[in-house]
Amino acid sequence: MKPKDLFWSIVLNGFLGYLWVLFLRDITELTRMWDHFLAKGAVFVLGTALFGEIANRVVPLHEYKWSSPVKIAGIASYLLVVLICLYTK
Repeated sequence: MKPKDLFWSIVLNGFLGYLWVLFLRDITELTRMWDHFLAKGAVFVLGTALFGEIANRVVPLHEYKWSSPVKIAGIASYLLVVLICLYTK
């Protein structure tokens, strides 16, 4: 493990977490006028799946084992940014 890999994992995953929060807020605003709950859910699930595919290509964490510090730090930074962004507004 290189310190550079750890740093970039934290930075990229934190940024992707922030982008995902922005996506959710934007989709929430766009679907606010819809009355059908399943349509909103389908848009959220489909959008999150597509975002996950893009994020997987940007940050290939599948190259590391589950116990790798790079992978753990990346996942932790993603979740930390998402939780901070969702609970501070």
